[in-house]
Amino acid sequence: MALSKPKQGSTYRLNADLGEGFGAIQSGSQVEVLDVVPSGTEGVGDSGGEDVVLVQYEDEGHTRVVSLSLSAFHDLVATEG
Repeated sequence: MALSKPKQGSTYRLNADLGEGFGAIQSGSQVEVLDVVPSGTEGVGDSGGEDVVLVQYEDEGHTRVVSLSLSAFHDLVATEG
């Protein structure tokens, strides 16, 4: 079954930590979907053929952007909103 693409502007909460150390996003953090682009899009990179979800989040007053493969996004988000 194909994974659904999240809608631009929708917000989600992470159900697991993403990354380690500086720049890591903690479980429970809210992220907003900026866009979903094809793998290999210039400036985004290759995710093995999967679409890439670009999300933004707030970190100590700064807006940060992270790219995730569509399957990684679905593994990491718990709930919309």
